[in-house]
Amino acid sequence: MPIQIPFAEPEELWAKAAAHSIGKAHRINIDRKIINIRKKVRNAAKQHLQLWIVLLDESLQFLIHMESLQLSKKLSQSSAVFAMLSARMKTLLISFRELILIGQEDSARLIARSYLETSELALVCMEDPEFCLEYAPDETDVDHEVFWRKRVAYGRIYPLVEKVLRRSGFEQDAIQWLITSHKSWKKVLSSSVHPSIGSAFRTLFVPSLTSPGLLAFKDDGHLSIHSPSLCTMMITETFHFAVVFVKLLISKNPPQHLQGFDNANKLASALASAEVLQDLFRKYEDVLHSVDVDKFFPDADGTDKSLQEK
Repeated sequence: MPIQIPFAEPEELWAKAAAHSIGKAHRINIDRKIINIRKKVRNAAKQHLQLWIVLLDESLQFLIHMESLQLSKKLSQSSAVFAMLSARMKTLLISFRELILIGQEDSARLIARSYLETSELALVCMEDPEFCLEYAPDETDVDHEVFWRKRVAYGRIYPLVEKVLRRSGFEQDAIQWLITSHKSWKKVLSSSVHPSIGSAFRTLFVPSLTSPGLLAFKDDGHLSIHSPSLCTMMITETFHFAVVFVKLLISKNPPQHLQGFDNANKLASALASAEVLQDLFRKYEDVLHSVDVDKFFPDADGTDKSLQEK
């Protein structure tokens, strides 16, 4: 049986510690506090972030059905790698959604950075079984860092991503835009992975989405003005992933990992979820970019010390 701490034990220790304190010590009910933060932020999101949450949920709907479709057939060594990366995209998006909806936008940036890198690997593995076997070989004494340096790091993944996009029918301009966007976003998100002063600033002084132009201070969870653009990036990434998935799936010669789906219901669910995501994205794409951060905060990374409340 797992070891459990009696609920009363921390309270008893607190009472002893508070007894010899200089002032009156105040204990917080963490569970209740988190519940209250979540309730407050979700209520605000219904008004200020509803479009993005709906599209995040449709993105998640697609990833869940795509994973279920893959697991409906017998997996080979290489297709199992693609399935694992797809599952990782799903779990990362769930985590991202929860962080946004509890007002932790800067923390969500760490998830977003990992999501981009996982998506790149999954795109390549969707089309290239040999890459899958290099990424996850049978041998136990393989130095994975060597593979990473040779095949993924320092931009080496991008020609492989470009190959998949080209096979999916993307024009060169679109391919260049997607890869440039990935590079730009990774650079931006690195400031939260390796905490810059801007990242620290945005955590204590949250540029507010609900009160544009103001900074939320001493607030343990608040919707950031940067949340819409960050959500838009995640939605856009999943949209393009879904486009590639469908185009390769229905092509005359689909990749090995997109063949052999005999479960009609799961296939129908994956295709329907991809279609809904694509239709909604195309209809609301312009609105997704409608929050003008620069209008309220010219220095979007939060490092401008001159930011003052109106």
